[in-house]
Amino acid sequence: MSDNSPIKIFKGINGQAELYSNKVIIKRKGIMSKLTQGFFLPDKTLYLNQITGIKLKKASLVTNGFIEFILSGNLEFKKGLLAQTHSENSIFFRITVFNTKAINEEAEDFKNSIEEMINNTSNNVNPTSSADELAKFKKLLDERVITKEEFEKKKKQLLSL
Repeated sequence: MSDNSPIKIFKGINGQAELYSNKVIIKRKGIMSKLTQGFFLPDKTLYLNQITGIKLKKASLVTNGFIEFILSGNLEFKKGLLAQTHSENSIFFRITVFNTKAINEEAEDFKNSIEEMINNTSNNVNPTSSADELAKFKKLLDERVITKEEFEKKKKQLLSL
């Protein structure tokens, strides 16, 4: 699948979220989107490595549900029932006669797919560099925790020599 076509799309009442291999794009389509988010709000791209959490509130017969993306560096201080309606990182959905159970399941599946992709991406990323690892082993050598031979072996392994 190319980066130009979404893996999954979740349609809400104030826009839609499209999942790609490395990002989520929130697109504001429809009149409800324009009324709640403004007429000139551009598409918003959220890269998976920026997303630190995903809130999901399931819809009921009385209240709308929402998926909200939490980003690193965002301050969370919104309060009240309508706080998420003004968040540019939220997609709202509601139960109708035609989708009573399916919309909540679709929202949960969309959330789980993103979390799985984030986890797979973070598991494949080495958080420490070879230089950092080498410095740790040098410290162990200096403290005489490991031998010179063990240090040299690890050095060759880290530097791929």
